[in-house]
Amino acid sequence: MYKGLKNVTEGGRESCLHKILRRLLIIITTILVIAALSVLFFFTTIPSYTGVILEVSDSTIWVVEGTADDIKNKTTNEINKKYMYQGIVFELPAYIPNQIIKDLSIGQEVKIYSSGEVRETAPAGGDAYWVTTLDKE
Repeated sequence: MYKGLKNVTEGGRESCLHKILRRLLIIITTILVIAALSVLFFFTTIPSYTGVILEVSDSTIWVVEGTADDIKNKTTNEINKKYMYQGIVFELPAYIPNQIIKDLSIGQEVKIYSSGEVRETAPAGGDAYWVTTLDKE
């Protein structure tokens, strides 16, 4: 049954099994720690842009530097006139769930993780990796 363990007692087999399980646990734990550190490293080293949303569509989000108070109680025309050529219009990737995009609204403060490359247009353009909302309480 246990090739190579013919002369080992029952207690020896259990000890061998415990060693294998311990090694497996160490390997799995190491993989999980490396994965967690990779995610942490990714979100702390990639370029990000913090600002307030001026416009949201299915595949883009227009964000300008500032706070929600900067556009509070202003009409769409006032906002468009003030920020006409400012901010960045980020292309949102397909892997961001639709529910997250639907929850985004004008005036919400967000942090956009991006490639760091910005197209020279007015307003500028960029590719987003992820979007997080900054809840001010």
